[in-house]
Amino acid sequence: MRMKKKFLFLAFLFVMFSALFLLSACGNKDFNGLSFEDKNVIYDGKAHSLVVEGVPDFATVSYTDNSFTEIGIHEVTATVSADGYNTWEKTAKLNILSADGGVSADGFTFEWNELGKNYKVTGYTGTETIVSVPSTFNGVPVTEVGAMAFAGTGLVSVTLPEGIVRINESAFISCYDLFEVFFPSSLKYVEADAFQLINSCLLFIHDIDAYCRIDFANEYATPLHSGGVLLLNEQFVSGRIVIPDGVEKIAPYAFSGCADVTEFVLPDSVKSIGKFAFVNCKTLTDINIPESVTDLGAYIFYGCNELTGNEYGNAYYLGNEKNPHKVLFSGKSQSITECEIHPDTEFIYSDAFRDYQNLISVTLPDSVRAIGATAFCNCDNLENVSLGKGVESISISAFGGCEQLRSLNIPSLEMWLNIKIDRDDPFDNTFFLENMRLIAGGSVVEELVVTENISGIGAYVFSGYKYLTSVTIDADIGEIGERAFAECENLESVSISGRISQIDECAFLECYGLKEATVSGVEVIGSGAFHECFNLETVVFGDGVKIIKENSFLYCRNLHNMVIPSNIQKIEAIIDIDSIHDDFLAYYHGSKTEFEEKVDFDDINASWYDRIYYYSSSEPPVNDDGTAYDGNYWRYVDGTPTVWVK
Repeated sequence: MRMKKKFLFLAFLFVMFSALFLLSACGNKDFNGLSFEDKNVIYDGKAHSLVVEGVPDFATVSYTDNSFTEIGIHEVTATVSADGYNTWEKTAKLNILSADGGVSADGFTFEWNELGKNYKVTGYTGTETIVSVPSTFNGVPVTEVGAMAFAGTGLVSVTLPEGIVRINESAFISCYDLFEVFFPSSLKYVEADAFQLINSCLLFIHDIDAYCRIDFANEYATPLHSGGVLLLNEQFVSGRIVIPDGVEKIAPYAFSGCADVTEFVLPDSVKSIGKFAFVNCKTLTDINIPESVTDLGAYIFYGCNELTGNEYGNAYYLGNEKNPHKVLFSGKSQSITECEIHPDTEFIYSDAFRDYQNLISVTLPDSVRAIGATAFCNCDNLENVSLGKGVESISISAFGGCEQLRSLNIPSLEMWLNIKIDRDDPFDNTFFLENMRLIAGGSVVEELVVTENISGIGAYVFSGYKYLTSVTIDADIGEIGERAFAECENLESVSISGRISQIDECAFLECYGLKEATVSGVEVIGSGAFHECFNLETVVFGDGVKIIKENSFLYCRNLHNMVIPSNIQKIEAIIDIDSIHDDFLAYYHGSKTEFEEKVDFDDINASWYDRIYYYSSSEPPVNDDGTAYDGNYWRYVDGTPTVWVK
């Protein structure tokens, strides 16, 4: 009986202790906010380790072996514990990578991209001709194909994995045997000449929407350029290619050289067609241009000799069911002397009337929005062009070589100031020909006076215009575009008192007749803004000017005076002290102390420190011996900067 009671008592104690233990365990808390993540580091000969982030002061942390020097992937387990808390444990990887990349087992070489924390494949030392680029190296994603990575190799087929974002320049140049290329949907950029000097090959893609958005740098950036064939999900898409609904952009060069295609069907979602998008599609006979298209690149159909479009008057057009005349594609014959343009036309296509030497006069309806590159180039007898009020952009080369062109008629000067001049050729720097007059509302534009706020003055809008004599701007106009007034040889004066964010680079380049410029409301004077204005003598900056960029007054050989406002913040290497007038002086509207404290004055300007004078409205102090003023000082006399002379 006693034994039974003793047994029951012991059993009771066991149950009680077990319950207390369970209650104690159930009452423990979990750690929150702890982080122990994988980490990639570059080998530097030093030991590296992993650390748990967010550990409270009352807790303890222990690790398995957690100090590594050698290249490789190392696993580390961390344990965090504290009274009243459930133990926290996690394993992470420390990946020590070679600074020079390395070579994979398949013969690919790699280079580390510190900025992106990933690798690019830089070469191939293997002997296989059918290869698939690895998607990772050392456990890290491979995102690029390096420049010249496979140049001159005997590859026949190459598959690029998902995750590849960029193919760099000349990556597959001179791969003469290359027959198959597999593009991933992740690809976004293909740099210049990536596939130059390859023969026609097959290009495999999985997502035509993603393909249409790839930024190809030039014609040789696409494997299609030499007459390649496109395959979508391993199915040939030659003959009739239907771009799916939802695609908004056809990228430049996207289908350059694509063989065996007779028709492209574009959806109403397409808004932009990039330059050379369909160049050298030699069998193309039909394509629709949807109403949604608002941006048409240069030479998109260059070399598409079978494409004719539909006829109206003396020209051929491309368009859609609603507007079959959206794009004037080509004149009917080079022998025509005139051409009535359809009133629904929005685009005059590149080369539309190139070398039409009998064409004398052109009038564009208000519906026309854009005039493409070299649209009227080398029309030797073209004398007059009248633009409608709807024109928004003109290629800088649209009227190149039209030596007899005497007048460009525009509805209003405001329309012209906001027009976009597209520079399609890096060697085209001016829009206006030698004897070409701009006529706004029936009057020749000789003096530009802007007194009402506008969005800006576009790049190149007066470049090369010989009849402009003065520019006066007393309004808020946003900015003055690049080379807006470059090579206006007879421009004599510039006065800008309105608020302007910036005068862009080379805006007044080579304005040889310019003698005086007053600029007060412009925050930034761009690089080379007044470069080679040989006869410029005086420049006065108002308080609005804060930054004057490099070379803005380079080779202004007659520059005598420059008034610098007190609000100036930075002066870069704006002049060459050896190429300006011997009498050049700069007048800073403040004290020398203020100038040295407030102005970022490039060291390269040190040679003209002694040319800077500092403002003093009252007679400045002299040296202790009374022989000369203590420093360089100036004042205004009848509004003219005048040096204090003792």
